[in-house]
Amino acid sequence: MNGSRNKSINQQQYENDRKKMSLQNMYFNRFLLVRYVSALFLFINLYGCLLLGFSRSVGVIVPAILLILGFGVMWEQMKLFSTPKHTAIWTKYFYQLQLAISILMLVFTFTPLYSIFFTFLKDTFQLKIMVTILTIFLALIALGMLYKLKKIENLDDRQYQRIIAYQNAIKS
Repeated sequence: MNGSRNKSINQQQYENDRKKMSLQNMYFNRFLLVRYVSALFLFINLYGCLLLGFSRSVGVIVPAILLILGFGVMWEQMKLFSTPKHTAIWTKYFYQLQLAISILMLVFTFTPLYSIFFTFLKDTFQLKIMVTILTIFLALIALGMLYKLKKIENLDDRQYQRIIAYQNAIKS
């Protein structure tokens, strides 16, 4: 009789742990797209460092700073698993800086500074148009991530609504 009671307690503990882990995963997954896009920017900045570094350009400083901040973002994102929060300060600053630098790169594309930041590309109008399109695309992605982070911070994201619904379902 005592053995079945222990088994019931163990099953109940297992069920409680499973629900707790589900909630923890749901909170962590609110930032899933942000983590993937952060990894994308991390590799873009890594390749920028390599290309500008091999070209011996002083412009290597910009992607190097973004790369270092990108590692900070990854650390912050991993930390969110153990301590669920609604804000990701480092991530927000990273995307603000990424957006600002994208805008600067748009301006630099049509100035003599083009040769500092794009030493590995020829100085042709067609390449400048391609660089402009790519930079606008990256700026829009950074802007989109800032929008998503703002929605998460304001508890206005769809995933949070699912979390609330799940919490209500497991309480009843």
